[in-house]
Amino acid sequence: MKLLRELLDEQRMAIIYLNFDIEATRRER
Repeated sequence: MKLLRELLDEQRMAIIYLNFDIEATRRER
């Protein structure tokens, strides 16, 4: 269960960073 929880945390962080990257790219334009 701990491994699954860590996997979900990594996935959530990846989504957060992806959204942040999209926002940054949108601001540059």
